Amino acid sequence: MKLTHTEELFVAEYLKNGQNGTKAYLAIKPDSSPRAASVSATRLLKMSAVIEAIQNMINKKSDESIASREYLINDADEIGKEAREKGAYGSALTAVEIKWKLNRLFERIEKRVRDMPK
Repeated sequence: MKLTHTEELFVAEYLKNGQNGTKAYLAIKPDSSPRAASVSATRLLKMSAVIEAIQNMINKKSDESIASREYLINDADEIGKEAREKGAYGSALTAVEIKWKLNRLFERIEKRVRDMPK
């Protein structure tokens, strides 16, 4: 089912602000009262089309994150290899450290995505 323009904006704001429905609604309808925004957000979040759109966006971001992870880690590996070949062991060690930090970062991101309410 196709979303209305307001629903599309709501989904984007909802995901952008950390999944706060009231804040998302206020961002797209700033003249609303907080109470009205809360009621409207709750109504939107019960709509199957909105729920599906949110889940699709989360899945898309997760897929993009996995692709970015692979690219960045492979890049760090290449930098480390080049540094070792040149005898720049300090730079090679830094590349290993960056690779480790990237892995930790992406693990935390993936955990947050997994822990998001469905």
